[in-house]
Amino acid sequence: NGKVVGRKVTDDAGVKCCPDELTTITLESDVPAGISPGHVWLDLNPKDTKRGAFGFYPSDIPLVESPGKVDSDDWRGGPSGKSRTYKVCHETKSKLKSSIGKHAADWFSLDNAQCPGRNCAGWASDRLGDAGLDAPIPLRIPLGGPLTWK
Repeated sequence: NGKVVGRKVTDDAGVKCCPDELTTITLESDVPAGISPGHVWLDLNPKDTKRGAFGFYPSDIPLVESPGKVDSDDWRGGPSGKSRTYKVCHETKSKLKSSIGKHAADWFSLDNAQCPGRNCAGWASDRLGDAGLDAPIPLRIPLGGPLTWK
């Protein structure tokens, strides 16, 4: 994590960049009283008060299956459950932002393995995977949640 290679560092996705370009992003969760599913989101600027936190939500009721939407999670104070920190170069962060944009209207499915949709945790893990980062929830498994992190 953040190993120096000559004058460059390698981020958690294996991308090389100048040391001053390396920033932190986090995968955060809120699991009230350890009850799943809770909520999982990506914070692209965890040290910035303006933040840049994004979560995946159903856009319609019922919550079980519907078109999804990306919404700001800047109002959250930080994780109350598990979290994972990643050191990333600008290139990796750009890939992550691009993936968030491309998948902003994916199908949402809370926990239906027969549905092609993802819940917030699976969606966030897929976005990390798209950027070359190790996702704690197995990719493309709809049932993943913060209590199933590896």
